[in-house]
Amino acid sequence: MAALINAPSFDPVFRSEIVEIPPEHPVYRWVCLVTDCERPRAGRGDLCGAHETAWRQLRHEQSRVDFLGTADLVGHGEELRERPCRLCPGRPSRQLTLGLCHHHQFSWYHYRDRHGDAADFDTWLARQSPRPGYGRCKAVVCPDLAESPLGLCYRHYRRYLREGRPGGALLPTQWGNRYERAGTPVPVAYSNEADFRRWCSKTAPVSRPGQVNLRGLHPLLRAEIQWGLFVHARGSGRRWGSLRSRAWRTTAASTDFTRSPS
Repeated sequence: MAALINAPSFDPVFRSEIVEIPPEHPVYRWVCLVTDCERPRAGRGDLCGAHETAWRQLRHEQSRVDFLGTADLVGHGEELRERPCRLCPGRPSRQLTLGLCHHHQFSWYHYRDRHGDAADFDTWLARQSPRPGYGRCKAVVCPDLAESPLGLCYRHYRRYLREGRPGGALLPTQWGNRYERAGTPVPVAYSNEADFRRWCSKTAPVSRPGQVNLRGLHPLLRAEIQWGLFVHARGSGRRWGSLRSRAWRTTAASTDFTRSPS
């Protein structure tokens, strides 16, 4: 399998442990058909949810070709890929329009509240300094940046809260003002750190459109999935509309996998 995957004829798109499918891939295309729309397709159709709704309302008034070329764009809808803060390369952006991390987002909001209509974003931006990042997310299968000293990305942190905070990992109140601004390390408290680490090792990848996360799988199983994706794309020509957001739940000691929830 290693020889087959490393051969020159193998599509390098499928060679990584985190496979990033191009939006307009001829077989695994996952982006909406409307011109310049970046939203993923909904279900087995060719359109995102918003454009599918719009098409149903307009299908008796214009052709599908005209609709695909002239439909209004409806925004990102969901975060397709992680984007770093425009000021802090080591911190993820929390606001797609501004492109700022959590710290700089609220710093801008405070500046805007103080200055009202006189607040100029570019002027404020030029005066800001980058902040150090928090490293990669501690969820073993996750490639994203941590959003806080707790060590989890935003989406894994939300999952951690939903699942009852195993191990009781907790940051101090007002940790940004009390520690970060003073330049001192932020302490993380645990009720049982081993339980937290265990959760990080077992939690599933977060689902992203067009991404197949094979991190943590047994090498042979990972290679078989990569080879299967490549052979299907090369040989059948049939689209897999369900490849909107595939990821596999893995543990270090197991080769079993299931698709994670969307």
